[in-house]
Amino acid sequence: MRPLPRWLEAIDALVIAILNVMLAIEVVLVFTSTMQRAFTHSSSMMWVDEVSPLFLVTLAFMGGAVAYGHGQFIAIKVVLDRLPLSVQAFLNAATEWIAIAVSLLIGGYSVPMFIASAEEKTILLGISYLWMTLPITAGCALFVARAAHSLWRMSSGVVLASGVAIALIAAGVVGATPYLTTHPHALYLALVVAFLAMIAAGVPVGFVLAVIGIVCAKASGSGDLMGVVMNAQRGAGGFVFLAIHDEAGQDEEWIAPTSVRASSPSCRR
Repeated sequence: MRPLPRWLEAIDALVIAILNVMLAIEVVLVFTSTMQRAFTHSSSMMWVDEVSPLFLVTLAFMGGAVAYGHGQFIAIKVVLDRLPLSVQAFLNAATEWIAIAVSLLIGGYSVPMFIASAEEKTILLGISYLWMTLPITAGCALFVARAAHSLWRMSSGVVLASGVAIALIAAGVVGATPYLTTHPHALYLALVVAFLAMIAAGVPVGFVLAVIGIVCAKASGSGDLMGVVMNAQRGAGGFVFLAIHDEAGQDEEWIAPTSVRASSPSCRR
């Protein structure tokens, strides 16, 4: 068993420290904002809605990468645990390859969005949206590092065989994309089969959904991968905070922190 490199341990420790601070600040901000709205019936702390997405995106992507590295992720292993050990080893290696492929895709497509959003700022505080995208890029890089380290600890034969299998499947999907684009029923069937196969193989649910979303977006022509990254950013940055505000029972309309850009101040939820 090969130990975790010291540089990766140091990154984990730094990320965990940052996440703890961010989570504490986020809880205080949410509580203070909720109490302020409840007792004063005003929206003087609307700036909190612009700060929170930064914290939540960081928690989602950087925290997710650290949790993945420690094996703390949601996966259904009822089928996997009943398979022969050799098959389990193969599927575990395939899972790491899937994590690497998805992270490289999302991280790679986050770079153009990272550059494009550098000039855009939030309305109230003027925070650059560059900081909303940076955690995605950094988190994906950390996912790749942790998955690569896991592969490094496995048998080279299993790693090679699983890598070839994933590459062949990916090539098959790319080759079948024109057919799937013109035959939606075949696309839906393929997505269902892929979903069930990955769930049975013990692939973390987050990566299962990412793969399905990427394949669906490309095959159906409903959007490019940069749009997938943008949806991931908005989903991670707004859903939890939106739920907290909804639970607080606030009636006033508030500016959606992840959908508002300086160029479109009229966007609201």
